[in-house]
Parts: sequence; structure tokens; C-alpha cells
Amino acid sequence: VVVPFKNYLVALNILKGCTRFSSMVKWSHSAVPGSIPTTWDENDVTKDAGEQDLAETTDALVDAIPLGDSLILYKERSMYSMAFIGVPFIFRFQRIPGSVGMLSKGCGVATPVGHVVLTAGDVVLYDGQSTQSLATGRVRRFIFNNIDSGNFKKAFVVKNLKDDEVLVCFPTSGSSTCDKAAVWNWQTKAWGVRDLPGVTY
Repeated sequence: VVVPFKNYLVALNILKGCTRFSSMVKWSHSAVPGSIPTTWDENDVTKDAGEQDLAETTDALVDAIPLGDSLILYKERSMYSMAFIGVPFIFRFQRIPGSVGMLSKGCGVATPVGHVVLTAGDVVLYDGQSTQSLATGRVRRFIFNNIDSGNFKKAFVVKNLKDDEVLVCFPTSGSSTCDKAAVWNWQTKAWGVRDLPGVTY
């Protein structure tokens, strides 16, 4: 996973040779927006590329979404913030309290009210201060009683700004593509269900 943040590219869940560092974050040397960074070499003291292993929790990094001046790093069962502080450390990393993470890549989206994230057992809103559950018991049961256990990593979350809503898209049992969406409106706070024509993203 590689995402842009400030004047950097940020990579998560790093493969070095044959070894996977699932808790590692790497960032490139800074670059002019729209250009390609010249290096990712954390050992070059003339550049500001670097890396950090977020090993306080053992779960893997899956995705990252900007929020204000921070990049929120989502692991499977935990969250961290990454904030620019300049030389010599470049970025500061902080563990966000709690055991909330992201189900898989693409299962979170930024909205005007914060990040809406599909976790391993809930749908939550993170606003930069706190995390709260959005899914009522009935909605939560609908999603997790119906999601296909072999294809859950194909789920994704997307926003529809025109209608102030977030679609939590997932494959139901026996399906290899997303055929249902639980829909949350951030203005009315209401939930609904929508059929999907077997979408993949």
C-alpha cells in the first residue's frame, strides 16, 4: 500500500527481499507535488527518507487515510497517527488508544464527519478525537452474518458526496464479488440496504 501525504509517499507493510515487515512504515524523500521522489533510502543522511516499525501491536498494517494534519495508519486491530515534525525525525508516530482496526485495504473512507471504517466486527467513525460505533445491533448482524467468510477481504467502503452517504460494500455468502451494501447517511444518521450488481471496487 502506497499513499501520498504532505510532500512524501508513504508505504505500508513492507517486503524486503523475502522478508515481510507487516508493521513497518516507510516514507520517501520529499518531492515537489506531482514529481517522483528521488529515493526511499533511509540510510542516506542527505535525504529525509525513513522508516518506522510500529511493533507495539503485532497486527499488520492495511491502509492509511489523511485526517487534518495527520495520516491515520490502520492496522488490523489498532490505529496509529503519523504527523510531520521536521528534522531530524521527520515524522512522529503515536498509538491511538483502543483495539479498533480496519478489516482490509479499502475498508475506510474520509467523510466530512471523519473516517468511516469497516472493522472485523463493526462499522465505526473516527473523528480525530474518539472512535464510536455507527452500526446498530441489527445492522452489525446483517453485515457480519451475511459476509462471505472466504471473500471478506474484497469488501470496501466508498462515499457518495452527492447524497451524504457511505456505502459499506461486501460479498454475501457464496458470492466472490460485492453484491450488498449497508448504507449510512452522515446527515440523517439513518441506515439502509442496497443491492449491488457484483462489483469489485
